[in-house]
Amino acid sequence: MSETTCAEIPKVAAVQRQFEQWRTTRTKRDAIPDHLWEAAADLCETYPITHVCRYLRLSFSQLKKRVNRVSAPKKQPVQFMELDLSCLSGRWQLECDRADGARLRFSAGGQPPAMAEVLRQFLS
Repeated sequence: MSETTCAEIPKVAAVQRQFEQWRTTRTKRDAIPDHLWEAAADLCETYPITHVCRYLRLSFSQLKKRVNRVSAPKKQPVQFMELDLSCLSGRWQLECDRADGARLRFSAGGQPPAMAEVLRQFLS
């Protein structure tokens, strides 16, 4: 997205007009309204943040904070599936990874112990 093509993109031009309108009517040192920040952050889903900042004349660091807030993943509830480990014999290993990178490993031989509560605590 170059400076010359920005104005040709209706969504970008519309947000740019909203910012210009706000800038002409604001009093000195008014904070940018949340709806304008949200509109700018939405543009960053399609266009590079540096281009959006340049075209809308925004602070990169402030817009980056807003983009990170909008795009932060929502915590998904933990889902469990039942595993029948009664058929295991000999050496076995069980590994479990969490989204944050933590890893839990069990390794043994023979029949595995009841680990449902341990896994539930680890994954919660």
